Amino acid sequence: MKSHRVALAALLIIAVVALVSPLDSDAQPPGKSHRIAYLALTPGEDGTLMKALVERLHELGYREGTNMTFDYRSADGHPERLSQLATALVQGKPDVLVAGFGTLAAKAAKAATATIPIVFTTVGDPVGAGLVASLAQPGGNVTGMTDQAKDLGGKRLQLLQELAPGRHTIGVLMNPDTPFTAIALGAPAGTFFDFAALHLLTTGTLDRLRALYPQGRFEVRRFRPNLVVTTAPGNTEFPERTGWAKRWPSATA
Repeated sequence: MKSHRVALAALLIIAVVALVSPLDSDAQPPGKSHRIAYLALTPGEDGTLMKALVERLHELGYREGTNMTFDYRSADGHPERLSQLATALVQGKPDVLVAGFGTLAAKAAKAATATIPIVFTTVGDPVGAGLVASLAQPGGNVTGMTDQAKDLGGKRLQLLQELAPGRHTIGVLMNPDTPFTAIALGAPAGTFFDFAALHLLTTGTLDRLRALYPQGRFEVRRFRPNLVVTTAPGNTEFPERTGWAKRWPSATA
């Protein structure tokens, strides 16, 4: 997972730097300061990307407070705040708006502006989400990376099957507004008894559920999953904090 995110970080850097344009004394107006805005659903969700992005910009001669301004906003795990934060970032007139992990941040960014270039870090189905016209020709002002989740869903389940052979009920930590039905469709025929969407959205939601159910057992009464697949930003923390990692095999998207 870490190497996967580092690879995404490298791609994101290339995209953002291309939009900001190389530092060139002949091409840049004197005193020009590039403004990069970053919208995240959960705090710290993109630590690897952020670190790599800033380091690479420094290598290219960009320094925050000198010729670059970096404006970071997080919804702190509350999806309903994304629209307001995206609007605030756009009002700052950035050169590029980066949308953190997941579809919700990218959609909020797109809804906020049709002119400022937007780069989303990773979205499972950008075409289906209405972010781009096609993968080959995105069109408009939005571009970015996709993890092609619908092609990988079956593989993730195969890995789980290797960890725990047999027929199981699968619990999926997902955002119900961005259905991850491809995981179910990609499951080998007759492998699993049932699919259950646990609908755990974000870090904020997980914290509230944890307060209500400190033992992390609320899902057992409803779904009794044998295996867990996490798909949304922030969800990977919850199994570790509640003991899921010790009780059930899990795979992350």
